Amino acid sequence: MDETQRLRWLDELLDEVLIAIASEPKLAGAMVLRGGRILRRILGSRGRLSTDLDATLVSSAGASEAARNERGAVIRDALGDALRRRFAARGDGRFILGELTFRLKPKAAHPFGWDMLLFEARVEDAESRGVLGLPSLILEIAAPEDLAVGSVESHTVGAGVVSIYTLERQAAEKLRAFLQSSAPHRAFIGSGPRALRIRDLYDLGEVIRVRPSTDRGFWDRVAEEFVRACRSRYVNCEGQATFEAERATAESTWLRDPGLSQRRAFDDVWEDLRAIVRELTARIADTVRCDVPRREPQQEVGGRN
Repeated sequence: MDETQRLRWLDELLDEVLIAIASEPKLAGAMVLRGGRILRRILGSRGRLSTDLDATLVSSAGASEAARNERGAVIRDALGDALRRRFAARGDGRFILGELTFRLKPKAAHPFGWDMLLFEARVEDAESRGVLGLPSLILEIAAPEDLAVGSVESHTVGAGVVSIYTLERQAAEKLRAFLQSSAPHRAFIGSGPRALRIRDLYDLGEVIRVRPSTDRGFWDRVAEEFVRACRSRYVNCEGQATFEAERATAESTWLRDPGLSQRRAFDDVWEDLRAIVRELTARIADTVRCDVPRREPQQEVGGRN
């Protein structure tokens, strides 16, 4: 299975997963869906293909690792039941759910309690028997964050309904996620390095194409969501300078990714980012500054099996 076939296979399968989630209240009520997959549903063909599903928990799973593991087990079991029902409802016997697991991410307890629930499923495909390299299905559910009424909206999937981030919140989250992966932010929160999230730049370029700067109300709301999103994860931003500090790394990373560099020139994408940040800085009176709270010693040591 080559990369194009892999993307198309996952694209079809993830549609089935969304229908399954929407059909199960235990799942649809526990999370708000977001990320590249949901952005594509909002933007249509302009959105890029995403190979996983991202979501955010509606409420905290609890302070202890045991409580978060318990929440993960409940979601895993509900997800497994929903997927089996959906695959059976197709009536063609094509997809068969194999092993479904979950774990807390990162391996060591997150210093601020922002453990992510990561679910991985193996799915057999009757139309691809003998094909090597069928990818796993990945669902990542992040810890709860500050969301306002305007951060979330209902979205119909099949015969069900799920909650998703609004386009305004999606844009704000993409901006924040890029900064979260930057070297200065990782040092600020005392965390290790992470690959710069350049795919978020591509997504932001598509957003400003459908919602140009002349749509003042939209960018007013993005600015509000950006401040809220940054403060939820202790992300600082001092306008253009904060983003420009990562330009060289972003460009070199972009050029090494043929899936992005063949679709758009980096300079064009960066100009889109600059235009977006100009809209934000015109609306935010002060820079976004956050204080990192003191971390408890027991949260900084130890690990998980």
